[in-house]
Amino acid sequence: MWSSLLLFWGALGVGYGARRLHLVPPSFAAPCIRWLASFVAPPVILFAMWVVDLKHLALVSLPFVGLAVSGASLLPAWWLARRWQLPSSQRGSWLVSAFFSNVGFLGALIAFVVWGEGAYGLCQLFFLFFGPAVYTVGYGLAGRYAPRPDTAAPRRVELWRWAPMVGTLVGLALSWWEVPRPGFLTTVNRALIPWMTAIYLFTIGTMVHVSRVGRDVRPALWMCGIKLLYAPLVGAGLAWLLHYHTLQEGLVFRVVVLESAMPPALTSLTLTTLFALDQDFANSLWIVGAVLSMAVVPVVLWLL
Repeated sequence: MWSSLLLFWGALGVGYGARRLHLVPPSFAAPCIRWLASFVAPPVILFAMWVVDLKHLALVSLPFVGLAVSGASLLPAWWLARRWQLPSSQRGSWLVSAFFSNVGFLGALIAFVVWGEGAYGLCQLFFLFFGPAVYTVGYGLAGRYAPRPDTAAPRRVELWRWAPMVGTLVGLALSWWEVPRPGFLTTVNRALIPWMTAIYLFTIGTMVHVSRVGRDVRPALWMCGIKLLYAPLVGAGLAWLLHYHTLQEGLVFRVVVLESAMPPALTSLTLTTLFALDQDFANSLWIVGAVLSMAVVPVVLWLL
């Protein structure tokens, strides 16, 4: 647990410090993220998806519940964006932040610490939708509100947009057809995952601007209302309708509610960078959400 927390906050902090000390140029983040998405993420995702048990029918609905909670969070966010008449670049950042939650780095870690390895496994099923959603829903939302390129410019095939999705589909296909995964790939992925995560978090750290949060506190608090109050109610309702409270002594129900009560994901920062949306706005939503979740999540755990 402590090594995971050290990796999470340490890499973020080093990236933030590198930017403050001018050790990385302002243009560092976007090409680094594109490189990771093009060449590192595809094999990591492929190897991970290869061992997902797609034929375990008892909990096959879990990823769909995760997707439904994320989709439901878009409804109030969309209404508020229209009411406030947010400019296009802010609207894209707002909707991406509403859709994606920190179910992996934060939610799964908390579930593991509180309820053990079984809960961690359920979390993996819950956010199985997350990877494909980033490269479909996430890219779609961010691209819709991104600044429009010159229409006369020739279209290019952008590898970074599709390479991770290819890795996901190939890995799931290998799992479905029960192709044995070579044992050495376990060691390879155990090395690749922390290195990719560290570089990814370092890059995120270079985009964090704490001093600019104050001007966006009001929308950030509304986002917290969506993510930390509304979304867990949606998750609890769906979990109850699906009788998750009767499975594994209620553990499945508790995992769904906890994962539904997560703040905006780090993914929201990477997408706003890749698509040239309002990065400062997304940064404020993420920081305020992360801070307030420290107070809300313990209450959620106590209620469960």
